[in-house]
Amino acid sequence: MNKIYDVAVVGAGIAGTATALSLGKAGINVCLLDASNSLRSATEGATNPDSQTLDHRGIKRECVDDFSPRVSAITPANADWLSSIGAWQLLDEQQLLGYTRMHVWEELGSGEINFEAGDYQRPSLGFIVENDSLLRALMSAIADAPNIECCFDRSIQKCRLNDERVHVIECVEETIQARLLVGADGANSFVRRVLNIPTREWDYDQSAIVCTAETAQHHAMTAWQRFAEQGPVAYLPLADTLSHSDPSHGHFSSIVWSLDSVEAERVSALDDDAFMRELAKALDTKLGELQSVSARFKVPLRQRHAKRYTAKQAVLIGDAAHTIHPLAGQGLNLGLGDVKALVEVLVEASQKSYDLAHPVLLERYQRARKVENLSMMVSMEGLKRLFGSSDPILRWLRNTGVNAVDRHTLIKRQIATRAMGL
Repeated sequence: MNKIYDVAVVGAGIAGTATALSLGKAGINVCLLDASNSLRSATEGATNPDSQTLDHRGIKRECVDDFSPRVSAITPANADWLSSIGAWQLLDEQQLLGYTRMHVWEELGSGEINFEAGDYQRPSLGFIVENDSLLRALMSAIADAPNIECCFDRSIQKCRLNDERVHVIECVEETIQARLLVGADGANSFVRRVLNIPTREWDYDQSAIVCTAETAQHHAMTAWQRFAEQGPVAYLPLADTLSHSDPSHGHFSSIVWSLDSVEAERVSALDDDAFMRELAKALDTKLGELQSVSARFKVPLRQRHAKRYTAKQAVLIGDAAHTIHPLAGQGLNLGLGDVKALVEVLVEASQKSYDLAHPVLLERYQRARKVENLSMMVSMEGLKRLFGSSDPILRWLRNTGVNAVDRHTLIKRQIATRAMGL
Protein backbone atom coordinates (compact mmCIF):
# COMPACT_ATOMS: atom_id res chain seq x y z
CA MET A 1 0.00 0.00 0.00
CA ASN A 2 3.02 2.32 0.31
CA LYS A 3 3.75 2.76 -3.39
CA ILE A 4 1.42 4.94 -5.44
CA TYR A 5 1.75 4.55 -9.21
CA ASP A 6 1.25 7.44 -11.59
CA VAL A 7 -1.02 5.27 -13.76
CA ALA A 8 -2.72 1.90 -13.37
CA VAL A 9 -3.71 0.27 -16.66
CA VAL A 10 -6.35 -2.43 -16.24
CA GLY A 11 -6.29 -4.91 -19.11
CA ALA A 12 -3.17 -6.29 -20.78
CA GLY A 13 -4.50 -6.66 -24.28
CA ILE A 14 -2.82 -4.88 -27.18
CA ALA A 15 -4.19 -1.42 -26.30
CA GLY A 16 -3.43 -1.68 -22.59
CA THR A 17 0.04 -3.12 -23.09
CA ALA A 18 0.94 -0.49 -25.69
CA THR A 19 -0.22 2.22 -23.26
CA ALA A 20 1.90 0.86 -20.43
CA LEU A 21 4.95 0.46 -22.68
CA SER A 22 4.84 3.96 -24.14
CA LEU A 23 4.18 5.63 -20.77
CA GLY A 24 6.92 3.65 -19.04
CA LYS A 25 9.44 4.65 -21.68
CA ALA A 26 8.44 8.27 -21.11
CA GLY A 27 9.37 8.04 -17.42
CA ILE A 28 5.86 7.59 -16.02
CA ASN A 29 5.45 4.90 -13.34
CA VAL A 30 2.87 2.38 -14.52
CA CYS A 31 1.23 -0.71 -13.09
CA LEU A 32 -0.23 -3.06 -15.74
CA LEU A 33 -2.94 -5.31 -14.28
CA ASP A 34 -4.71 -8.28 -15.79
CA ALA A 35 -6.71 -11.21 -14.45
CA SER A 36 -4.97 -13.68 -16.77
CA ASN A 37 -2.03 -15.72 -15.49
CA SER A 38 -0.85 -16.77 -18.97
CA LEU A 39 0.61 -13.30 -19.51
CA ARG A 40 3.03 -13.83 -16.62
CA SER A 41 4.89 -16.55 -18.54
CA ALA A 42 4.92 -14.35 -21.65
CA THR A 43 6.84 -11.54 -19.93
CA GLU A 44 9.13 -13.95 -18.08
CA GLY A 45 9.86 -15.85 -21.29
CA ALA A 46 10.57 -12.63 -23.15
CA THR A 47 13.84 -12.24 -21.25
CA ASN A 48 14.98 -15.74 -22.30
CA PRO A 49 16.25 -15.84 -25.92
CA ASP A 50 15.64 -19.59 -26.12
CA SER A 51 12.03 -19.28 -24.98
CA GLN A 52 9.16 -19.96 -27.38
CA THR A 53 6.67 -17.93 -25.36
CA LEU A 54 6.99 -14.90 -27.64
CA ASP A 55 4.95 -16.92 -30.11
CA HIS A 56 3.67 -20.18 -28.73
CA ARG A 57 3.37 -21.53 -32.26
CA GLY A 58 6.98 -20.69 -33.16
CA ILE A 59 7.51 -19.34 -36.67
CA LYS A 60 6.22 -22.41 -38.53
CA ARG A 61 3.35 -21.50 -40.84
CA GLU A 62 2.65 -24.54 -42.98
CA CYS A 63 -0.98 -25.47 -42.34
CA VAL A 64 -4.18 -23.74 -41.21
CA ASP A 65 -3.71 -24.89 -37.62
CA ASP A 66 -0.38 -23.04 -37.35
CA PHE A 67 -2.18 -19.66 -37.35
CA SER A 68 -3.99 -17.89 -34.57
CA PRO A 69 -7.66 -17.24 -35.51
CA ARG A 70 -7.62 -13.58 -34.42
CA VAL A 71 -5.80 -11.21 -36.74
CA SER A 72 -5.88 -7.47 -37.33
CA ALA A 73 -5.18 -5.17 -40.25
CA ILE A 74 -2.73 -2.57 -38.95
CA THR A 75 -2.33 0.73 -40.80
CA PRO A 76 1.17 1.85 -41.84
CA ALA A 77 0.85 4.83 -39.47
CA ASN A 78 0.14 2.55 -36.50
CA ALA A 79 2.93 0.17 -37.56
CA ASP A 80 5.33 3.12 -37.52
CA TRP A 81 4.14 4.15 -34.05
CA LEU A 82 4.47 0.60 -32.71
CA SER A 83 8.01 0.60 -34.09
CA SER A 84 8.74 3.89 -32.31
CA ILE A 85 7.93 2.29 -28.93
CA GLY A 86 10.10 -0.75 -29.71
CA ALA A 87 7.49 -3.44 -30.40
CA TRP A 88 6.90 -3.76 -34.16
CA GLN A 89 10.52 -4.67 -34.96
CA LEU A 90 10.29 -7.64 -32.59
CA LEU A 91 7.84 -9.40 -34.91
CA ASP A 92 9.34 -12.10 -37.12
CA GLU A 93 8.74 -11.49 -40.84
CA GLN A 94 6.65 -14.66 -40.93
CA GLN A 95 4.30 -13.19 -38.32
CA LEU A 96 3.02 -10.36 -40.51
CA LEU A 97 2.31 -9.65 -44.14
CA GLY A 98 2.19 -6.30 -45.88
CA TYR A 99 -0.70 -6.41 -48.33
CA THR A 100 -0.22 -4.40 -51.50
CA ARG A 101 -3.72 -4.49 -52.96
CA MET A 102 -7.34 -4.36 -51.84
CA HIS A 103 -10.21 -5.55 -54.01
CA VAL A 104 -13.80 -4.90 -52.89
CA TRP A 105 -16.90 -5.82 -54.89
CA GLU A 106 -20.48 -6.84 -54.42
CA GLU A 107 -22.60 -9.79 -55.42
CA LEU A 108 -25.76 -7.94 -56.42
CA GLY A 109 -24.39 -5.81 -59.21
CA SER A 110 -21.23 -4.67 -60.92
CA GLY A 111 -19.83 -2.25 -58.32
CA GLU A 112 -16.17 -2.72 -57.43
CA ILE A 113 -13.23 -0.70 -56.20
CA ASN A 114 -9.51 -1.46 -56.19
CA PHE A 115 -6.61 0.06 -54.28
CA GLU A 116 -2.96 -0.49 -55.19
CA ALA A 117 -0.14 0.51 -52.82
CA GLY A 118 2.03 1.58 -55.75
CA ASP A 119 -0.52 4.23 -56.73
CA TYR A 120 0.27 6.03 -53.48
CA GLN A 121 4.04 5.45 -53.52
CA ARG A 122 3.75 3.07 -50.58
CA PRO A 123 5.24 -0.44 -50.22
CA SER A 124 1.98 -1.67 -48.70
CA LEU A 125 -1.54 -0.54 -47.82
CA GLY A 126 -1.29 -2.10 -44.38
CA PHE A 127 -0.21 -5.20 -42.50
CA ILE A 128 -2.06 -8.34 -41.48
CA VAL A 129 -0.74 -9.56 -38.15
CA GLU A 130 -1.92 -12.18 -35.68
CA ASN A 131 -3.06 -10.54 -32.45
CA ASP A 132 -1.19 -13.12 -30.36
CA SER A 133 2.09 -12.34 -32.13
CA LEU A 134 1.69 -8.58 -31.72
CA LEU A 135 0.81 -8.94 -28.03
CA ARG A 136 3.88 -11.09 -27.44
CA ALA A 137 6.07 -8.53 -29.19
CA LEU A 138 4.68 -5.85 -26.87
CA MET A 139 5.29 -8.10 -23.85
CA SER A 140 8.86 -8.65 -25.00
CA ALA A 141 9.41 -4.90 -25.24
CA ILE A 142 7.89 -4.41 -21.77
CA ALA A 143 10.33 -6.93 -20.29
CA ASP A 144 13.19 -4.54 -21.08
CA ALA A 145 11.34 -1.28 -20.43
CA PRO A 146 11.72 0.87 -17.30
CA ASN A 147 9.02 2.14 -14.91
CA ILE A 148 6.53 -0.69 -15.56
CA GLU A 149 5.37 -3.29 -13.06
CA CYS A 150 3.25 -6.14 -14.41
CA CYS A 151 0.67 -7.49 -11.97
CA PHE A 152 -0.89 -10.46 -13.72
CA ASP A 153 -3.21 -13.09 -12.30
CA ARG A 154 -4.86 -10.29 -10.33
CA SER A 155 -8.63 -10.49 -9.97
CA ILE A 156 -10.00 -7.05 -9.14
CA GLN A 157 -12.80 -7.07 -6.60
CA LYS A 158 -13.26 -3.39 -5.79
CA CYS A 159 -12.02 -0.05 -7.00
CA ARG A 160 -12.59 3.28 -5.24
CA LEU A 161 -11.24 6.82 -5.10
CA ASN A 162 -10.05 7.62 -1.57
CA ASP A 163 -9.95 10.95 0.27
CA GLU A 164 -6.45 11.67 -1.07
CA ARG A 165 -7.87 11.33 -4.60
CA VAL A 166 -5.97 8.13 -5.25
CA HIS A 167 -7.56 5.07 -6.83
CA VAL A 168 -7.44 2.10 -4.50
CA ILE A 169 -7.70 -1.14 -6.53
CA GLU A 170 -8.46 -4.09 -4.30
CA CYS A 171 -7.46 -7.45 -5.77
CA VAL A 172 -7.74 -10.87 -4.17
CA GLU A 173 -3.95 -10.98 -3.97
CA GLU A 174 -3.06 -7.39 -3.02
CA THR A 175 -4.12 -3.75 -3.07
CA ILE A 176 -2.72 -1.35 -5.66
CA GLN A 177 -2.89 2.46 -5.65
CA ALA A 178 -2.65 4.85 -8.60
CA ARG A 179 -3.45 8.48 -9.32
CA LEU A 180 -4.90 7.78 -12.77
CA LEU A 181 -6.92 4.71 -13.76
CA VAL A 182 -7.00 3.57 -17.40
CA GLY A 183 -9.70 1.06 -18.38
CA ALA A 184 -8.37 -1.08 -21.23
CA ASP A 185 -10.23 -4.20 -20.20
CA GLY A 186 -12.35 -4.88 -23.25
CA ALA A 187 -15.95 -4.73 -24.36
CA ASN A 188 -17.35 -5.97 -21.04
CA SER A 189 -15.15 -3.55 -19.07
CA PHE A 190 -15.14 -3.89 -15.30
CA VAL A 191 -13.64 -0.40 -15.03
CA ARG A 192 -16.47 1.09 -17.10
CA ARG A 193 -19.04 -0.48 -14.78
CA VAL A 194 -17.22 0.66 -11.63
CA LEU A 195 -17.12 4.21 -12.99
CA ASN A 196 -20.86 4.06 -13.81
CA ILE A 197 -20.26 5.16 -17.39
CA PRO A 198 -23.36 4.42 -19.50
CA THR A 199 -23.17 3.08 -23.05
CA ARG A 200 -25.22 3.36 -26.19
CA GLU A 201 -25.38 -0.05 -27.83
CA TRP A 202 -27.37 -2.37 -30.03
CA ASP A 203 -27.20 -5.92 -31.29
CA TYR A 204 -26.70 -6.42 -35.03
CA ASP A 205 -28.39 -9.84 -34.83
CA GLN A 206 -25.33 -11.05 -36.72
CA SER A 207 -22.30 -13.18 -35.94
CA ALA A 208 -18.86 -13.22 -37.51
CA ILE A 209 -17.42 -16.62 -38.37
CA VAL A 210 -13.65 -16.46 -37.96
CA CYS A 211 -11.15 -19.06 -39.14
CA THR A 212 -8.07 -19.67 -41.31
CA ALA A 213 -8.44 -21.13 -44.80
CA GLU A 214 -6.04 -22.54 -47.37
CA THR A 215 -6.96 -21.66 -50.94
CA ALA A 216 -6.04 -23.32 -54.23
CA GLN A 217 -4.76 -20.05 -55.66
CA HIS A 218 -2.30 -17.76 -53.89
CA HIS A 219 -3.74 -14.61 -52.36
CA ALA A 220 -1.40 -12.30 -54.31
CA MET A 221 -0.86 -10.19 -51.14
CA THR A 222 -4.38 -8.88 -51.64
CA ALA A 223 -7.13 -8.20 -49.11
CA TRP A 224 -10.35 -9.46 -50.71
CA GLN A 225 -13.80 -8.38 -49.56
CA ARG A 226 -17.12 -9.22 -51.14
CA PHE A 227 -20.49 -7.84 -50.09
CA ALA A 228 -22.56 -10.97 -50.64
CA GLU A 229 -26.31 -11.18 -50.21
CA GLN A 230 -25.91 -13.32 -47.09
CA GLY A 231 -23.34 -10.94 -45.58
CA PRO A 232 -19.85 -9.49 -46.18
CA VAL A 233 -16.89 -11.88 -46.32
CA ALA A 234 -13.23 -10.88 -46.11
CA TYR A 235 -10.13 -12.91 -46.95
CA LEU A 236 -7.11 -11.30 -45.28
CA PRO A 237 -3.76 -12.60 -46.63
CA LEU A 238 -1.40 -14.28 -44.20
CA ALA A 239 2.37 -14.86 -44.35
CA ASP A 240 3.48 -18.49 -44.25
CA THR A 241 6.83 -20.22 -44.00
CA LEU A 242 7.56 -19.95 -47.73
CA SER A 243 5.73 -16.83 -48.88
CA HIS A 244 8.62 -14.44 -48.17
CA SER A 245 11.13 -16.50 -50.15
CA ASP A 246 8.75 -17.62 -52.90
CA PRO A 247 6.46 -14.86 -54.30
CA SER A 248 4.20 -17.45 -55.91
CA HIS A 249 3.42 -18.94 -52.51
CA GLY A 250 0.88 -17.61 -50.06
CA HIS A 251 -2.22 -19.75 -49.88
CA PHE A 252 -3.42 -18.96 -46.35
CA SER A 253 -5.98 -16.30 -45.48
CA SER A 254 -7.75 -15.25 -42.32
CA ILE A 255 -11.52 -15.30 -42.83
CA VAL A 256 -14.09 -12.94 -41.33
CA TRP A 257 -17.57 -13.85 -42.59
CA SER A 258 -20.48 -11.84 -41.15
CA LEU A 259 -23.89 -13.49 -41.34
CA ASP A 260 -27.32 -13.09 -39.80
CA SER A 261 -27.40 -15.05 -36.56
CA VAL A 262 -29.67 -17.84 -37.81
CA GLU A 263 -27.59 -18.31 -40.97
CA ALA A 264 -24.35 -18.19 -38.98
CA GLU A 265 -25.68 -20.95 -36.76
CA ARG A 266 -26.47 -23.11 -39.80
CA VAL A 267 -23.11 -22.48 -41.50
CA SER A 268 -21.16 -23.12 -38.29
CA ALA A 269 -22.78 -26.54 -37.95
CA LEU A 270 -21.66 -27.71 -41.43
CA ASP A 271 -18.90 -30.27 -41.78
CA ASP A 272 -15.59 -29.01 -43.14
CA ASP A 273 -16.23 -29.98 -46.77
CA ALA A 274 -19.65 -28.35 -46.90
CA PHE A 275 -18.37 -25.28 -45.09
CA MET A 276 -15.47 -24.87 -47.51
CA ARG A 277 -17.79 -25.09 -50.50
CA GLU A 278 -20.05 -22.35 -49.13
CA LEU A 279 -17.12 -20.17 -48.10
CA ALA A 280 -15.47 -20.41 -51.53
CA LYS A 281 -18.80 -19.53 -53.14
CA ALA A 282 -19.19 -16.52 -50.81
CA LEU A 283 -15.96 -15.10 -52.28
CA ASP A 284 -17.14 -15.88 -55.81
CA THR A 285 -14.37 -18.53 -55.99
CA LYS A 286 -11.85 -15.73 -56.65
CA LEU A 287 -9.11 -17.83 -55.07
CA GLY A 288 -10.37 -21.18 -56.32
CA GLU A 289 -11.54 -24.04 -54.17
CA LEU A 290 -10.54 -24.28 -50.51
CA GLN A 291 -8.00 -26.94 -49.63
CA SER A 292 -8.38 -26.92 -45.85
CA VAL A 293 -9.93 -24.91 -43.04
CA SER A 294 -9.13 -24.50 -39.35
CA ALA A 295 -11.50 -24.72 -36.41
CA ARG A 296 -14.22 -22.06 -36.70
CA PHE A 297 -15.22 -19.48 -34.09
CA LYS A 298 -18.54 -17.66 -34.02
CA VAL A 299 -18.48 -14.15 -32.53
CA PRO A 300 -21.77 -12.28 -31.88
CA LEU A 301 -21.63 -8.74 -33.30
CA ARG A 302 -22.69 -5.77 -31.21
CA GLN A 303 -22.02 -2.06 -31.53
CA ARG A 304 -21.23 -0.29 -28.27
CA HIS A 305 -20.07 3.23 -27.47
CA ALA A 306 -19.45 4.75 -24.05
CA LYS A 307 -21.35 8.02 -23.62
CA ARG A 308 -18.20 9.49 -22.12
CA TYR A 309 -14.59 8.32 -22.03
CA THR A 310 -13.63 9.95 -18.74
CA ALA A 311 -14.69 9.94 -15.11
CA LYS A 312 -13.02 11.14 -11.92
CA GLN A 313 -9.31 10.55 -12.53
CA ALA A 314 -10.05 7.74 -14.97
CA VAL A 315 -10.31 7.15 -18.72
CA LEU A 316 -11.44 4.41 -21.09
CA ILE A 317 -9.56 3.28 -24.20
CA GLY A 318 -10.04 0.67 -26.92
CA ASP A 319 -12.92 -1.79 -26.72
CA ALA A 320 -13.77 -0.56 -23.23
CA ALA A 321 -14.84 2.70 -24.89
CA HIS A 322 -16.16 1.47 -28.26
CA THR A 323 -16.75 -1.62 -30.38
CA ILE A 324 -17.77 -1.50 -34.04
CA HIS A 325 -18.82 -3.84 -36.81
CA PRO A 326 -15.75 -5.63 -38.27
CA LEU A 327 -16.74 -4.50 -41.77
CA ALA A 328 -13.51 -2.61 -42.47
CA GLY A 329 -11.29 -4.14 -39.80
CA GLN A 330 -10.73 -0.81 -38.04
CA GLY A 331 -11.43 -1.84 -34.43
CA LEU A 332 -7.82 -2.24 -33.29
CA ASN A 333 -6.66 0.80 -35.28
CA LEU A 334 -9.23 2.92 -33.45
CA GLY A 335 -7.98 1.50 -30.15
CA LEU A 336 -4.37 2.35 -31.02
CA GLY A 337 -5.58 5.83 -31.95
CA ASP A 338 -6.93 6.14 -28.40
CA VAL A 339 -3.59 5.00 -26.99
CA LYS A 340 -1.57 7.50 -29.02
CA ALA A 341 -3.87 10.39 -28.09
CA LEU A 342 -3.84 9.54 -24.37
CA VAL A 343 -0.08 9.00 -24.28
CA GLU A 344 0.52 12.32 -26.04
CA VAL A 345 -1.57 14.18 -23.46
CA LEU A 346 -0.02 12.41 -20.45
CA VAL A 347 3.59 12.65 -21.60
CA GLU A 348 3.25 16.38 -22.26
CA ALA A 349 1.65 16.82 -18.84
CA SER A 350 4.42 14.82 -17.17
CA GLN A 351 7.12 16.91 -18.85
CA LYS A 352 5.47 20.05 -17.48
CA SER A 353 4.92 18.48 -14.03
CA TYR A 354 1.13 18.74 -14.31
CA ASP A 355 -1.28 16.46 -12.48
CA LEU A 356 -1.78 13.53 -14.90
CA ALA A 357 -5.35 13.03 -13.70
CA HIS A 358 -6.42 16.67 -14.05
CA PRO A 359 -9.91 16.81 -15.62
CA VAL A 360 -8.79 19.37 -18.22
CA LEU A 361 -6.18 16.91 -19.55
CA LEU A 362 -8.61 14.00 -19.59
CA GLU A 363 -11.18 16.13 -21.39
CA ARG A 364 -8.54 16.98 -24.00
CA TYR A 365 -8.08 13.25 -24.64
CA GLN A 366 -11.84 12.73 -24.90
CA ARG A 367 -12.25 15.56 -27.42
CA ALA A 368 -9.39 14.20 -29.51
CA ARG A 369 -10.89 10.73 -29.80
CA LYS A 370 -14.66 10.85 -29.44
CA VAL A 371 -15.37 12.65 -32.72
CA GLU A 372 -12.96 10.41 -34.64
CA ASN A 373 -14.41 7.22 -33.19
CA LEU A 374 -18.02 8.32 -33.69
CA SER A 375 -17.24 9.29 -37.27
CA MET A 376 -15.85 5.83 -38.02
CA MET A 377 -18.77 4.12 -36.27
CA VAL A 378 -21.32 6.14 -38.26
CA SER A 379 -19.45 5.37 -41.48
CA MET A 380 -19.43 1.63 -40.75
CA GLU A 381 -23.11 1.67 -39.83
CA GLY A 382 -23.91 3.49 -43.08
CA LEU A 383 -21.91 1.00 -45.15
CA LYS A 384 -23.57 -1.93 -43.43
CA ARG A 385 -27.04 -0.55 -44.12
CA LEU A 386 -26.18 0.47 -47.69
CA PHE A 387 -24.67 -2.85 -48.73
CA GLY A 388 -27.06 -4.89 -46.61
CA SER A 389 -30.10 -3.66 -48.52
CA SER A 390 -31.52 -5.58 -51.49
CA ASP A 391 -33.64 -2.60 -52.61
CA PRO A 392 -33.07 -2.35 -56.40
CA ILE A 393 -32.85 1.46 -56.33
CA LEU A 394 -30.23 1.40 -53.58
CA ARG A 395 -28.43 -1.39 -55.42
CA TRP A 396 -28.23 0.75 -58.56
CA LEU A 397 -27.10 3.82 -56.58
CA ARG A 398 -24.34 2.02 -54.73
CA ASN A 399 -23.05 0.27 -57.84
CA THR A 400 -22.99 3.56 -59.72
CA GLY A 401 -21.35 5.35 -56.81
CA VAL A 402 -18.71 2.68 -56.13
CA ASN A 403 -17.71 2.53 -59.79
CA ALA A 404 -17.55 6.33 -59.97
CA VAL A 405 -15.26 6.44 -56.92
CA ASP A 406 -13.06 3.74 -58.45
CA ARG A 407 -12.56 5.96 -61.52
CA HIS A 408 -11.99 9.17 -59.54
CA THR A 409 -8.28 9.27 -58.67
CA LEU A 410 -8.46 12.16 -56.18
CA ILE A 411 -11.33 10.70 -54.14
CA LYS A 412 -9.67 7.29 -54.09
CA ARG A 413 -6.43 8.86 -52.88
CA GLN A 414 -8.26 10.61 -50.04
CA ILE A 415 -9.96 7.36 -49.00
CA ALA A 416 -6.72 5.39 -49.19
CA THR A 417 -4.73 8.00 -47.29
CA ARG A 418 -7.28 8.05 -44.48
CA ALA A 419 -7.46 4.24 -44.40
CA MET A 420 -3.65 4.03 -44.08
CA GLY A 421 -3.74 6.49 -41.17
CA LEU A 422 -1.60 8.97 -43.09
